[in-house]
Amino acid sequence: MAMQTYVFFQKADIPSLDNLQAAILKEGFKYELPNNFEISKLDESFIEGKFEGLESCFDYLYDKYDAADWDWSEDDLNKLGSPDGLSVFNTYSNAQEITGMLVVSSVLTKLTSGVMLSEFFEDDLISPEECVKLAKDIIENSRDQFNGPSKLRG
Repeated sequence: MAMQTYVFFQKADIPSLDNLQAAILKEGFKYELPNNFEISKLDESFIEGKFEGLESCFDYLYDKYDAADWDWSEDDLNKLGSPDGLSVFNTYSNAQEITGMLVVSSVLTKLTSGVMLSEFFEDDLISPEECVKLAKDIIENSRDQFNGPSKLRG
């Protein structure tokens, strides 16, 4: 089963790869992005990251935000603000891929002061203040399932 996660933000707030990697480490995650990761890449890419030395990959693309593509409640619109871009993370439902997606999407959300929407979080918009804590809790509770390369990608 595939799962999608979105991070909505202003394109002007996109961090450099070095800044994103530094923020990931500062938040306490032992996650390494590949040197060729492009946050604003418009074509879907397979991102080959590593969490604590083990494969932790996901599919990724950046896209322009179009409000007509979304059906938001009034409360959601208040949380959303006025993004002009979004990052789309696609993973299979296994711990390796979910971990990579959670680390990068939550830190990206915090760095850009954006909001996250994820099937993993029951389709609620997650604030930048909440997303890293949620990611840490989920990763810690799934650590026993993280045991090597993804069988679905191999």
